Amino acid sequence: SIGAGRMRGTAVDRYPQRPEPRQLRLRRARLADVLGAAIPDEDVRRILEGLGFTLHDAGDGWEVDVPTRRVDAMREVDVIEEVARHYGFDRLPVTFPPLAAASRPLDPRIRRARQLRGILTAAGFSEAVTFGFVAQAAAAPFAADGDIAAVILEPTGASSGQVPIDSAFLEDLREATAAHGVVLIFDEVVTGFRVSPGGAQAHYGVTPDLTSLAKILAGGLPGGAVTGRADILELLDFDAAAAKGFEKIGHQGTYNANPLSAAAGTTALPIIRDGDACDRANASGELLRRRWNEVIAEAGLPWACHGSFSSFYLFLNPQGLEIDPLNFDAGEYGAEIFKAKSPLVTKLRLALLLGGVDVNGKPGGTISAAHEEADIEHAAGALARAIELLRAEGDLK
Repeated sequence: SIGAGRMRGTAVDRYPQRPEPRQLRLRRARLADVLGAAIPDEDVRRILEGLGFTLHDAGDGWEVDVPTRRVDAMREVDVIEEVARHYGFDRLPVTFPPLAAASRPLDPRIRRARQLRGILTAAGFSEAVTFGFVAQAAAAPFAADGDIAAVILEPTGASSGQVPIDSAFLEDLREATAAHGVVLIFDEVVTGFRVSPGGAQAHYGVTPDLTSLAKILAGGLPGGAVTGRADILELLDFDAAAAKGFEKIGHQGTYNANPLSAAAGTTALPIIRDGDACDRANASGELLRRRWNEVIAEAGLPWACHGSFSSFYLFLNPQGLEIDPLNFDAGEYGAEIFKAKSPLVTKLRLALLLGGVDVNGKPGGTISAAHEEADIEHAAGALARAIELLRAEGDLK
């Protein structure tokens, strides 16, 4: 007996099948390429076996049995990171050998645009001069309050463009902040290297005083940066502080000088710079927004899919506004419209998941350069089926 109960009959449950260890290939050449140094075999074996991995010799490296508890070790680079961490970052070279980044052929439209730019430059058209007045909406706060130190914003609009900003406002804001000595900061954590190889600021032609960037700078690995005016950034510089007699501002960072992040970044950024990944992602984002709006219009719903570049957001219209999804302009509405949450968000996300499409809770998301037209069409079909499911459950008319 167990406490106040008794065992009844044979076992009523048992584990159906013991999970087998996952196996990965770890190549010596890849290990040396990522870390910038050849790690002795005995050290590799000592480190990994000490962590519970099992190694089998396999010619150019090892077949590695990953412990079932290590759900984080899914790829070869995850195993390499374990080696680097326990071998010691201080024992690895501080610089990396040159990394060759293969790029895809340029989109013909981009090639033609560059050729046209070269022709116009050769003909002497090298500069455009525009004249305009600073909008009162951008300048008024600085005239009323002389104690504003900085303005920080996402250049495509709040929440990665869910609440869009007119590009003319950015130009006016740049002019107004410069006139009043206010630091303009662009949060390009999401938009940097996504909107264009130079971020949103390059696309709009508006240069802030400071820019914050995140893990795309490190090829998707942990990392980030603050970039901008030299006279501001020198406040972090030991030598400048000593030479000019000011107190250096502390600059901590968990992943400072991480060699894996550095290697990933120096590989990814040339691909973004020289290839057409941004243009392909933006084109797919535009196609998804159009196809989803067509699905919404066909279903007769007062919803809309909006966004810019490679982002998309579903506006579920909880206020019941009269809108046309095929002619919806998010810039005509205020921020409060998009902040309102629809009770349908959770059920819509679940319905989309049944169709193999995952969106975030806004609801919305971003498209990557890996998404192709077939993926967009799949997403359009998934939205159509999700609407049918919501109607079948009485959530939609």
